[in-house]
Amino acid sequence: MNLAVADAIEKAKSISEGLKTRVDPTPVKITETSLMPSPQPFQRELAATPVVPGNITIQASVTAEFLY
Repeated sequence: MNLAVADAIEKAKSISEGLKTRVDPTPVKITETSLMPSPQPFQRELAATPVVPGNITIQASVTAEFLY
């Protein structure tokens, strides 16, 4: 998420240069949206299943608002 916010700041700076105006590099609002796999309901017969290493994909996006 830090990289996404840093990218948003750089984009805001680039836009302000194109508009020939100044931008406050501190976002006035940051909104995060994350999509994570939903938890599975507990089932007694699955309780004895060992934990197996693996990967979980998490998608996230950041919306940042700046003042120009």
